[in-house]
Amino acid sequence: MRPWVKKYGGTSVGSLDRIQRVAKCLAEESRAGKPLIVVVSAMGDTTDDLLKMAHDLSSAPPHREMDMLLTAGERISMALLSIALKEEGIEAVSYTGSQVGILTTEAHRNATILGISGERVEASLAAGRVVIVAGFQGVSLSKEITTLGRGGSDTTAVALAARFGAERCEIWTDVDGVYSARPHQMASAQLRRSISYEGMLAMAQAGARVLHPRCVALAQKYGVSLWVRSSLNSSDLMGTEIGPRDRAIENYPVLAVAEDLEHSVVTVALARPSAASGLLEKARQAGLQLKDAAQFGEHFRFLIESGFLGSWNRLLDQCVLEGFLKSYRYWDGFVPLSLIRSSSTEYALDADLILTELAKVDVFPEMFWQTGLATTFLVPESKSQEALQSLHQRWVVGTK
Repeated sequence: MRPWVKKYGGTSVGSLDRIQRVAKCLAEESRAGKPLIVVVSAMGDTTDDLLKMAHDLSSAPPHREMDMLLTAGERISMALLSIALKEEGIEAVSYTGSQVGILTTEAHRNATILGISGERVEASLAAGRVVIVAGFQGVSLSKEITTLGRGGSDTTAVALAARFGAERCEIWTDVDGVYSARPHQMASAQLRRSISYEGMLAMAQAGARVLHPRCVALAQKYGVSLWVRSSLNSSDLMGTEIGPRDRAIENYPVLAVAEDLEHSVVTVALARPSAASGLLEKARQAGLQLKDAAQFGEHFRFLIESGFLGSWNRLLDQCVLEGFLKSYRYWDGFVPLSLIRSSSTEYALDADLILTELAKVDVFPEMFWQTGLATTFLVPESKSQEALQSLHQRWVVGTK
C-alpha cells in the first residue's frame, strides 16, 4: 500500500496539547491501516527564538553552527510526537534528516536535496510503524548537517512523497487552505479549492507564505498530489488541492494578491553589461540565491532573501572592489506586491489599469515587472496594506 505523507507546521505542533491532538488523528488513521510518513516543523516560535539567541551572541554567526543550532527545533517536535503516539498505543519511530538519508548540497542554511536513500523509512513502514521525520534538514556529502532554507519542511515532505511514491502529500497548517490573500489580514480573502502547480508556484514565488516555491516545484516535477489543510479547524473542510490543472468549478481570472516580506530588491550598476554573468557566478559559488533578475543595459535588478543580507553585502562589496560593479542599492522601505493570474485563463493584466487603481489610494510604485503569471509592483512599505486591499477588491472580489 502506498503511504501518505503528512507535514505539520510549527503552529500545528506549537504546544503539547496540539501535539496530542495531532497524535490522536494520526493514531486513528494508523489503526485504519494507512501507512504514514509524518514530517514536523519546530514548535511555534522555536526557530525564531534560536535565531535571536545566536544573533544576541554574534552579529554574523557561522552558517555551519547555525545549521547545528536550528535543526534542534525539529528534533524536539519529532521526539515529542513519537512519544505522544506511543501513548495512543501506536508504534512510531522518529528520525532526523540524516538518519533518513536526505542527502544535500554543501550550502549551509540553504541546501538543496540531491537524493534520499530511505532504507530505515522503508524498514519501519514494513514493520507497521508510523515514521516521523524532522523537516528542514539533511546531511551533505561531507557528512555536515545542513538546512534547506525557509519553508524547508514543506520541501522535505514533498521530497519524501516523491521518493516513496506516496498516494498524496498533505501540508497541515493554521489556515483552511490556500486563499486569494492572507485571511488573517483580509476578511474578503477567498478560499481556492483547486490550484494548478503553475499557479501555486507563482503565488509562492510572489511571497504567499502557505507553501515554499521549492516544494511546489518538486511536486510539479514528480507529479505529487499535494493538499493544504487546517490542523486547527475541527470541520471536515478538504482544503486546497494542488495538481497538474485547476479543477475548480468557478472561473477566477486573478488567482491571488501577495506581498513578499521575505525578499529585498537590489539594483546594481554594472561596470560593463557583461559583468552580470560574473556576479551570478560568484553568487552561485557562495551558495546565495536570487530571483526575478532582469538587466537593463548597465543596470541589473534582482530579489534576494532578506535573511542573507550580510552575505550579500560582503559579496557585493567584493564585486565592487574587483570591478564587476560600480555601485549597488537596496530598496529599503519598499516591498514587492504581486497580482497572480490564474493559469486556467487567458485574462491579461493591464499594468496601466493597475497603476491607475493604485493611484486612487495614493500609491505610486517605483518600478514594476512581469514574471510568468505574476505582475509585480515595488511600493512603499508604509502603503503596502492599502495597496493590497485596493488590488484585491478590484481584481479578485470585483471580478468574481
